[in-house]
Amino acid sequence: MRSAAAVLLVATASSGALAQETPPYVNADGTGTYDLQAAMQSWRDDPEFQGNWGLKAMKADGAYALGITGKGVRIGVFDSGILSSHQEFGGGRLNLIYVEGFSTEGKPFGMSGEYNPQINDGHGTGMTGLIVASRDNKKMHGVAFDSPFYVANTGGRDDLQQGSNNPALDFNFFKSTFDALGKKNVRVVNESWGSDSAILSERRTGSISDLVFASRNFWKLRTGGTKTWLDAAVKGARQHGFVQVVSNGNDSKSANPDLFASQPFFNPDVERKWLAVSGYDETGSQVYNKCGVAKWWCIMGPSGMSSTKTDGNYMDNANGTSAASPTFPGLLPLS
Repeated sequence: MRSAAAVLLVATASSGALAQETPPYVNADGTGTYDLQAAMQSWRDDPEFQGNWGLKAMKADGAYALGITGKGVRIGVFDSGILSSHQEFGGGRLNLIYVEGFSTEGKPFGMSGEYNPQINDGHGTGMTGLIVASRDNKKMHGVAFDSPFYVANTGGRDDLQQGSNNPALDFNFFKSTFDALGKKNVRVVNESWGSDSAILSERRTGSISDLVFASRNFWKLRTGGTKTWLDAAVKGARQHGFVQVVSNGNDSKSANPDLFASQPFFNPDVERKWLAVSGYDETGSQVYNKCGVAKWWCIMGPSGMSSTKTDGNYMDNANGTSAASPTFPGLLPLS
């Protein structure tokens, strides 16, 4: 009596072809292999992979060896725009988000995700590169180099102050942006922009009492009927399927993240849709806001990598929690 394998062999042979099993692992050159360790090593040996030391630190080579590159997983970026013409953003994966409407004061707004040198700096272009820069035999590639990505513009620079009194941070504008990203079914939205508030009390997050006090102005506005950009961010997490990925801040003395990254402390229902990110450099040093109250939704990522610039070239040292944060929107599609 023939075995099932023998029957299959005869059947395939009679049809003129032998059944071929696809090797389960993928080498950096695209060939298949049955050796997982060899596949992972081929990625670690790849010059473009080596152009971003954070990839090895996150063990992205393991995901790539399994054929997981972010393909088909949509990623959102909300930052200071993107230079869409940069060679690392070609291939049809980039989608610019455009929002328009009226602010809470009735002023019209219209904003494209495209980098505008009159209002933007290169921060958004650099952070987007860390997430999704193409694998094109150039200097470096992003974590999820196959992912489609959707870029929205804060309308400012990285030093846009995250205060309760900044008129540029309008609830309607932010809500419209989160709604637009939500409609595109992005899985995550990276937001690693922003400097400390101009209001000193809103910067103090060293202790829990400091953090609570820092939120008072936002709470007073909310209970008084005026919603803020932080309300829009929390509402976006509640209404849509994406995870907010937010940088902790760069204060080595603070035991807690900035107010933005700490929002689930005040709104526990969004904890599962929030990721606060601290960072470490290539030496392993951690000189940024720690996780503190965010320990259940906080992680630490690599910082200080090469990335993309608005002159079409590359920077050598994208750093701070701004750079640690983008590694995780890229990593999530690989998980």
